[in-house]
Amino acid sequence: MSHIYAKPLVIQGYTHTKDKDSLYLYTYQNTGDYLEGMSPVSSVKPDSNGFFRFIYQMKEGKEFTLKQGDKYIFFNVFFSAGDSIRINMSDNAIGYEGNGQNNVAYNDSFPQVFYRGDEGKKYTGSFKMSLDSFNSYIDERKEARYHFLQKFADEKPLSDAFINQANQDIEYNWALDKLQYLWKYTYFHHMKGVVEAKPGYFDFIDKLDIQHKLAFNVRRYYFCVKDYVTEIWEQKLHRNPYKDQYKFENQIRARLSVIDSLYRGKIRVIAYGQVFEDILKWPGTKDNQAKIQFTDSLLEIFKKDHDAKQIDFYEYFLKEKNQNFSLMNQPAPDFKLKDLNDSIVSLTNYRGKVILLDFWSVHCAPCIKEIPNSNTLQDKLKGKDFVVVTVCFDSKQKEWKGMIVKQQWKGIHLFNNFDAHLNDKYFFNSYPHYVLIDKFGIIRESNAYFDIQNLEGHIEDLLKN
Repeated sequence: MSHIYAKPLVIQGYTHTKDKDSLYLYTYQNTGDYLEGMSPVSSVKPDSNGFFRFIYQMKEGKEFTLKQGDKYIFFNVFFSAGDSIRINMSDNAIGYEGNGQNNVAYNDSFPQVFYRGDEGKKYTGSFKMSLDSFNSYIDERKEARYHFLQKFADEKPLSDAFINQANQDIEYNWALDKLQYLWKYTYFHHMKGVVEAKPGYFDFIDKLDIQHKLAFNVRRYYFCVKDYVTEIWEQKLHRNPYKDQYKFENQIRARLSVIDSLYRGKIRVIAYGQVFEDILKWPGTKDNQAKIQFTDSLLEIFKKDHDAKQIDFYEYFLKEKNQNFSLMNQPAPDFKLKDLNDSIVSLTNYRGKVILLDFWSVHCAPCIKEIPNSNTLQDKLKGKDFVVVTVCFDSKQKEWKGMIVKQQWKGIHLFNNFDAHLNDKYFFNSYPHYVLIDKFGIIRESNAYFDIQNLEGHIEDLLKN
């Protein structure tokens, strides 16, 4: 009988001596993280010479992200157990040495080839193509990525584990593009509704080995599972003459039925987990009791299911559920961030006012779409003890300021460039995310739905108290 022993991944090096911000290491700690996103697993503060070191014990390879302040040192790089990498940062460059340096180099290189310049524009434009043209292009793109990986590995040695991971990523990235073509085509052509797939359109999914053990360590695999169920469901709903009667509760049940018809084993549990995540993100306090009932019923499935136990879904989602509702009627976690004038602003500065917190990103299309509604809401409540406080994530300061000016967005605008755990304090992982806080600093809606009429009424009620 063989045993797999944990080996440390060592990441160390020097930051620029002027930059004393703490460094944060992120990775996928469990299956649930692949649905939601990487979790911070360690943080270190450079010493007086700028030196830092992470030692992370692990049994198998996984992807990591290293961040300092709002700067990514590397992003989603696969490392094997026992890898050791040295990093040196200067004003203009970052250098890597050690047996993980080629991993970082590959991750830095392929976006330049496939997501930048003319090829990047062609890729984005491919979702406007006819279906036949798109399929031809996306197949060629997959082969080009395989060729790029092989050529890179011939010139700069990569471990077998890294190559296996990269191959899986290419395969599921190809499948994800094909799955997303239908809705992206409608988006880029400003169409309403759903483009109905031709018979046999989804046959390509059968060629994927969705029970491949390596797939469970590739995040795009989880996106494929979710998008496949979503597209199948959308196609069924699109043809249903009573689709307008489908409320969220019925949609959830119908989607679970779709999952049961498609999957067995771990893949079924993962697909259920995707639905669970959607339920937790379902906004609005009117439906909290329904949300609790839904989550409890799914938790019972996870609790009894052998495959769910194997991947620790019950404990993971029990924690998720408890966190999701734990903020209700609790004091809002405070934070201090910079405003448009680079002044430090605290959330407690607005105690005595009803606050609508808006967590957003410049790269989030739904966030930008809601800006006019935000301005309308502020105009309606002008002169009252109400304020919109926006917090921007995952963007550059220049982009952030430019978007606010371009959209003439009213309110208090803050930029999150140094509170790496703010989204963990408010338990969210997608944008936009809204939180409604009363005049006493108590959260009244931890996941508010941006409907002007309902929000205005709720805010007016809070203003009276």
